[in-house]
Amino acid sequence: MSLALSKNEWQETYSSLAAQSLLKKRLVFLNAPTGSGKTRFAFKVARKIGKKVLFVTRTHNEFLRPWEESRTLSSTFMFIYGKARLCKVFNEDMEQIDPSLSIQCSLDACPNDACKGKCDCPDKFTAKCVDGSSKCVCIYYPGEVPVLKDCTSPPREFAGKLIRDYPTLCPYHILRRNLTSTDSASITYLYLFNDEGLRALNVNADDYLFVIDEAHNLNRINETFSLELSSRYLSTAPVAKARAYLKAYDSTQITLKLFDSIMEVIGNIFRDHGTKNYKVDVEKEFHALRLGDQIRLVKRVMDSVSSLRDDTYRLIYRVFNLVYKIFTAGFVPFVVNEDGKLSIVAFRLTPKSYLSIFNSTDDFPYVLFMSGTLPTKEYVEKVWGISRPYDYYDVDLKLGRKKIFMVTDVTSKYELRDDNISRYVKYAEKIYDKHQDGILLYVFPSYEFMKKVMSNTKIPNKLMEDRSLSIERTKDLPSHTVLAIVSSGKFSEGIEITDNGKSKIKVVAFFGVPYPRMSDFLKRKAAELNIPLMKLLDEETKLLIQQAIGRAIRFENDEVDVYFLDQRFRYFVDKSLLGVG
Repeated sequence: MSLALSKNEWQETYSSLAAQSLLKKRLVFLNAPTGSGKTRFAFKVARKIGKKVLFVTRTHNEFLRPWEESRTLSSTFMFIYGKARLCKVFNEDMEQIDPSLSIQCSLDACPNDACKGKCDCPDKFTAKCVDGSSKCVCIYYPGEVPVLKDCTSPPREFAGKLIRDYPTLCPYHILRRNLTSTDSASITYLYLFNDEGLRALNVNADDYLFVIDEAHNLNRINETFSLELSSRYLSTAPVAKARAYLKAYDSTQITLKLFDSIMEVIGNIFRDHGTKNYKVDVEKEFHALRLGDQIRLVKRVMDSVSSLRDDTYRLIYRVFNLVYKIFTAGFVPFVVNEDGKLSIVAFRLTPKSYLSIFNSTDDFPYVLFMSGTLPTKEYVEKVWGISRPYDYYDVDLKLGRKKIFMVTDVTSKYELRDDNISRYVKYAEKIYDKHQDGILLYVFPSYEFMKKVMSNTKIPNKLMEDRSLSIERTKDLPSHTVLAIVSSGKFSEGIEITDNGKSKIKVVAFFGVPYPRMSDFLKRKAAELNIPLMKLLDEETKLLIQQAIGRAIRFENDEVDVYFLDQRFRYFVDKSLLGVG
């Protein structure tokens, strides 16, 4: 359904329509331009159906917008980060081991079920035994937590304040126990699509309107839960210590032999397939292990080491977990070669198995999907597997003005990239010199390509996306600065650099088509979905392009110059796929 309305009219009209649909337990999909006020719309809908609102996002960076909107609407707000991120004992990224572990405490409890005050676990220096208990608990685990009525500062800043204000308490448990006491809240995908996630937060689905923000990201929810083992990690991992532990694990040595067999397969894969990217043949090599009943042994070993914080135990867990997910959870392994780094990556081919939770009206009665670039209805049903009745609202709202420039004497096609670096460097400098005002957003198809181009430019004011760069740091960038990002990275969406009701981003330049590299994975995915490969690629690439441009159009009168620097963009023009007007 689509209605042509002004920016002031659409929210009221569509919020009433959406509320009617939701009260009938129908799913609601809202496709509205970036900058049209979708976050405020979600608050309005929640109030009309008498529910609290829970925003679900891909990254923590996207918590900021709901918090800002809650300030203008006099709504209370809370959020939750993963346990590992807030842990006072261990400063590590649990997602490197398994994304699902990032919502687990580093020291929820002593792994020795019968320690009775004589804890033998490696973390006993941070644990205390509770009288009458057979387990140890983290010294920061709070019996009682302070009552937080509202998140009074931006989430990242508020989390830091909690750590400073309550030095003897765990900030994760403070946030967890206060999450459901506010009118609105934000969580990440890891909580929603994890069996234990919502249960750990004590969220009652009947109380909330679940808002899946930037819902186009659901396309890659299967990759969010991917597992990875790199050759670089294994080259320094304590394999000898892991073998010694497993040798003592059982007298029959079955566990050790199993570990050795898996490590041999992994070594052979790196040796034989290291020159290919996303090579799918490795699936056969893993299944040649023919684990059978031994898969139960794999799980027992994983459970025995999952709560221990030692590099030896981590190695055992990562190796066994990879095999366990391949044999029991439908994960498909691939070899990935990125910038000379070889890895085995495993995940489910499509998002269907994760998104099937929304087909149940009992588990999730009220769900609103929002994006400026929602996929088509056919895609939602076929690729996402949505079978529950839904209403799809397409807001016909034109925001901002775009001036389009096409450059066709360069290409970022993978096999020709190195030959085009020098020309891309010249264009980067030329665009920078031409536009003296505002922020220039340079969008690249990969981190490797971005570094090769940007490191060779003589642009004085530039900032490149990396793992450590926070979205808050981009808020106060001076005018005439280049912010270089990757099309599928965390800054390609959620970033908003504005001042006095205007976007400060005046240029968006695409240094190459953000096409995924042709690989066995994409071919396998298309076959799994029974969709022509090029149709799948076109749809996903179009979404990436539109999202990046949306970073510059935040208000009705914003203007942006958009540069498409790749001869292959002519194909997208011919197919009317750019979607930029």
